[in-house]
Amino acid sequence: MRVKFEKQKHLEENLIIIQAKEKNGEIDSIIRGIENHKTVLSCSHNEKNILVPCKSFIRFYSYDKKIYGSTPDQEYLVKYRLYELENILDKNFLRISNNEIININYISKLELTNAGIIIIYFKNGEQTSSSRRYLKNIKEHLL
Repeated sequence: MRVKFEKQKHLEENLIIIQAKEKNGEIDSIIRGIENHKTVLSCSHNEKNILVPCKSFIRFYSYDKKIYGSTPDQEYLVKYRLYELENILDKNFLRISNNEIININYISKLELTNAGIIIIYFKNGEQTSSSRRYLKNIKEHLL
């Protein structure tokens, strides 16, 4: 596959055109990636709306019917549902349970228990665990 960039000064907003012999899974994946690409998320903290870069989040989790995002410095209330975040975030984020998505770049180590649950340790000292239901997905994503 070749990639070509052409600068068009007359465009009012950026436009991406994909030319292919036929539409296939690879093209669909590229289109979804472009459409869902977000570099920042709209969040709130202390009743103020803030744009936070996606890559700075360690994890997203559900608590009391709200979605929170955790960074090394702060906790934010996120204005998306977890299933929406799954579609927005890049491949560095992994769903590990019904109520949590983590950033694999912040993983320090993994520990498998006898019960088949993975305990995940983060670089900032926090830890979480996955449900057995997501064990296969975690192994595929990380190995």
